[in-house]
This record gives sequence, C-alpha cells and structure tokens, in this order.
Amino acid sequence: MTNLTQNGICQHKKRQDNTTKIGVLMWYDSDIEPYGDNCYKINKVYCKKHGYDLIKSSERVYGSTLPFRKPHWERYPLILKHIKDYDYVIWIDADAFFYNISPPIIDLINKYKKEILFSEDDNPLNPPAVNSGVLILKNTERVINIIEKWAYSEELKDKYCGHKLVDGYLCPRMNWVEDQAIVRGFVKDNVDNINEISKLMPYLELQHYNVSERNFFARLKKAPYIFHLAGEHKFRLKESKEYLNKLRKVGYNI
Repeated sequence: MTNLTQNGICQHKKRQDNTTKIGVLMWYDSDIEPYGDNCYKINKVYCKKHGYDLIKSSERVYGSTLPFRKPHWERYPLILKHIKDYDYVIWIDADAFFYNISPPIIDLINKYKKEILFSEDDNPLNPPAVNSGVLILKNTERVINIIEKWAYSEELKDKYCGHKLVDGYLCPRMNWVEDQAIVRGFVKDNVDNINEISKLMPYLELQHYNVSERNFFARLKKAPYIFHLAGEHKFRLKESKEYLNKLRKVGYNI
C-alpha cells in the first residue's frame, strides 16, 4: 500500500534501484489516445522517479505479421519484444496509472519472490479472478515460454477464449472473452505449472478500480499502487485528466 498525501499527490526526488532493471510497457492506438496519453504522462512521472524505462507502442502485430486478433492482444508481442532487455517488465493497461507517490514496484517483487505476479479482479466470482490489466513478469525462460503461448498459440486461444453454449445460453468460456481469458485458463488448469512460479495478489494491493475506493484511501492516507480506470471512455478520460492536472499543479511539467 502507498502512503497518500492530500489528493494522492506529492513531489519526490528520483529514487532508483540500480540492481534491478525494470521496464514498464503500454500499448494503445488512436481509438483510446485521449486517455491513453493522460495515463502515459502520469506513469512517466512514476517511472522517472524510480528510474524505470517507460515504453509505449501503437504498432499492430496481429493482422500484419500474425493472424488477426483484437488490439487487447498486442500486449503479449510487446512484452516478448522487450522482456530480454530487463530483469522485469511490467505491463499496464492504457486506462491505468501509478499514483505518483507509490513506492518502487521492486518492493512487491521482493515481497513475493515469484516470476509472475498477477492482480486479483474486484469480482471473485467464477475464479480464477485474474485481471491481466497489470502484469509483473520476470525475464526467465519459463516466463518467456508462457508468454509465447499466450501470443502465438491459436489452439490455446480457441480453447480458452470466446464463447460456449451453457444450457442453451452463449457464455464466455473463462468468464472473459479476449486476452484475459487465456491467462485465466492457464491459472485454472495450471498449464506449464504456472501456479508454481506465480502469485495472485489480492485486490487492493496492487490496483483498484473505483473512485469511491480512492476517496476512502485518501482518508486513510494509504492506497494501492495503481488506479485502474475500468469503465466507460468518458470516465477514463475525466479521471485521468483530473489526476494529470493535479500533478501539474504541484509542479510536474507534463
């Protein structure tokens, strides 16, 4: 959890862990650029403070060099492109941002000492309640092999993603349809013994989704690392813009 000042904003000197090289990855295109750019600028503040590289991309791999998949899937080729350059890479959705006073993410990495850290969804029904909006991944052969299957295996995609008929109703195969479903499928079936090298962190430790939660954390002066703006486009734009403006008011030139 993060210690909060009023409004969750404060200025900090740069802190860098010189022993662990970390890259933070984002992908978004022009369709979600208004709030994607806001979250990128906010995340840049956090990454600069702790000495992490922040990489964003809008390159479409699926549909060009690979069979077509929706943009949600672009995280996996992007992770594979950069993971060997770092000790850890962190994927963060374009509608999510680090609170600027969040401690270094290496604190969580050292706490759990796992090769993959997942964050629990806010709805624990129909487990495993894995949310793939934030992923912490260590540069190991086992992790890379798993990401390659998420990125390239059409067989596993067809097994875990999409819909199936249940009592005459069309339902998601893994309580999700797209990229998150394959992650949940791996955890559910322990594919490649993923549960031995991963940890599902409880909801509210790494991220949270709701404005009402954020206000509660402000009163407690503690919060998760990340505010994940799961919701409609207007909500994502409004909330990310407001936090970006708060950073500017306390002196960040972004």
